[in-house]
Parts: sequence; C-alpha cells; structure tokens
Amino acid sequence: MSSGTAEASEPNPALHLTPPADSGRNAHPVMAVQVSLLFGKPEGVGVGQTFGHPARFAITLKDFWGEGDAIRVVDVYAADRWLTCDDNHAYVPHFAGMLARAVRRLINEPGYRGAGCPFPDLSPADNHRRLCSEASEDNSRHLDYRFMDWGPTADNVRMHYFREGDTAFLPFSFWRAEHHDPAELEQVFVAELPWRELASVLHDAAWTLMWVWADRSQWPKHAEPGAAPDTAR
Repeated sequence: MSSGTAEASEPNPALHLTPPADSGRNAHPVMAVQVSLLFGKPEGVGVGQTFGHPARFAITLKDFWGEGDAIRVVDVYAADRWLTCDDNHAYVPHFAGMLARAVRRLINEPGYRGAGCPFPDLSPADNHRRLCSEASEDNSRHLDYRFMDWGPTADNVRMHYFREGDTAFLPFSFWRAEHHDPAELEQVFVAELPWRELASVLHDAAWTLMWVWADRSQWPKHAEPGAAPDTAR
C-alpha cells in the first residue's frame, strides 16, 4: 500500500437508508442521493479526508495546490493500488463534474456500459485483457465498458466496469513504461465492491470537492490569521 493514505470513512449512509417499517428494504438509490444532499455541509471536510476503503475503492482529498483555489491534490486507490501516481493534481470543477457524471450514470442507467462482462466465460481480469487487446484495432467495445475516464488525473490507468447483480468489478492495469513501480506493469488488478458503495464514494467526494472549493472562494485573499475583515469599499 502506498504511503499517504488517510483513514477511510464509512460509505454515505444515505445510500443505505432503511425505512423504519421494514428493516429489510433499502431506499431507492436516486432518492438516497437526493436525501443526502438535503443534509447540507458534509462532515469532516479537512485535508486528508478519505471516502471509501483503499482495499476496494477510495478517494482521498488533500491540499489545494498553488495560490489559487481551483487545483487540489486528489488521490484515488483501488485494490490497494495508488491509481493517481502520475498526476494527482485535479482541476476541481472538472474533476468533480466527472465524478458526478459517473455516479449519475451508475444510478440512472442500469445498463450503463454493460450489465455484465462482455465475455461471460472469462474472469473480470481476463475480460479486461481481452478488451485492451481488441482496442488496438477497434476500441468501441473497450469504450463501452471503460471506467474512470476522468481526464489527465486518471489517464495512466486502463479500467473497466462490470456489474453482476449488486457487485461492481473494476479490473485495471497501468500502461506507461515509466510507471513508478515496474512490478505492477503487465499485471491486472481487480477491485470488487457493492456498486452502491462505489456510487457513494464518487458522490461524497464530488460533493465535498465542490462544497469546499465554493467555500474557499469566499475567503479573503492573503489574509493574516486573526486579521479583522476588510471593510473598505
């Protein structure tokens, strides 16, 4: 496991709401996300907050970078592997938008990028290998199942999304020859977790990124700690 991983938080309970009259039922995920947004400011928005579990899938929010408010260090982990090892400086509005788009599709489109593995007789890892191999000549099917296509922060990783029942499988591999850990090249790793947990991680990270970014935009620039507010007009 790479260094710098913050302690993982539990998945958003709003995605697992249980009606009091029936302890065996869960709220519909669309309603769950809507309810979660009603609670306002997310808890624990400090630097180093992690959503999810690195052994499955997790996003860690770290410092803002530079003097502005738009670039933030964001690390993504899956199957105990550090995915954003080449570029973890995310442009917040774009990156949060990509996360929001992904969770919206997971929730609203049951057949999003395939209901299951395209090659049912193969394992998720071998499906990934097959799709990557095919992509050299025709990448249409690769694109149908591609996941984590979030721009420069994630373009060092090839990842696919397969869903079987309530379980999401995320097979992935690193492709750059200069990858920081040569032992990881030529390997396929598979993260496995409930798809609702994946949606929760994406949703909570996107919401927190935008909330903190919007909040920071209201801070006085270069103000000294404890300084009186600038009332000049």
